[in-house]
Amino acid sequence: MSVNRIYKNLYGESITQTQAQKNNNFYSEEIYEDSILKKTFRYSGNELMDILIYLDSSDNIQDAINELNIDNGGGGIYFGKQVINGYTCWEYEHFRGLEKIAKCKYVFDQSQREVAFQVIDITTGNILDVSKKFYLEDLGVFASHVKIPENGIFKFYYDFSGLEIGEIFVDLNLSYYMDVGGGGFTIDSDQNIFLEDSELASVFNWNEHPYYHSAEPLVPVTPVL
Repeated sequence: MSVNRIYKNLYGESITQTQAQKNNNFYSEEIYEDSILKKTFRYSGNELMDILIYLDSSDNIQDAINELNIDNGGGGIYFGKQVINGYTCWEYEHFRGLEKIAKCKYVFDQSQREVAFQVIDITTGNILDVSKKFYLEDLGVFASHVKIPENGIFKFYYDFSGLEIGEIFVDLNLSYYMDVGGGGFTIDSDQNIFLEDSELASVFNWNEHPYYHSAEPLVPVTPVL
């Protein structure tokens, strides 16, 4: 079995172990076994924040819970992996010690980037919150702007505090919008920043991305354009 370690900075860019530990900032260490991601250790200032464990069908979830409790006093476990329409879907549970404190679902694309996130009530199983992400592959007119964390990632929230039924809140992680409007805009039947702003429309055509128009479906029916 081959084991490979990959270090990444706050932007998700690969860096060396020396760079990760020298900068004294947030970084993650990903552990791969035979090219399959098995664990992620996340650090802040070289202090371990949490551990994420990825299980396959042969792994025992209770063993993973016990490992988190011993090593870190808690952390997260991904299990129940499914591949749907080319997207990887995971069940996720978060623990503090041996106590389960959160339950979620994640959807990742072929580049292992988070596409959708769903929060589930531990007791009732009801869906509490849904969010989705879009990744700008080409920054277009925004390429010359100052780079910020999660640059070019649009985050859509469907259960954001204060939203009316049918409204969507979107964070635009581009420095221009962070400076002007704090990065967040509400989309409803009367206002839609993607239709009103010609520069933004040049990099994201709202009508060509119906997946982001509502919380469902959680998994894209076809690959996102």
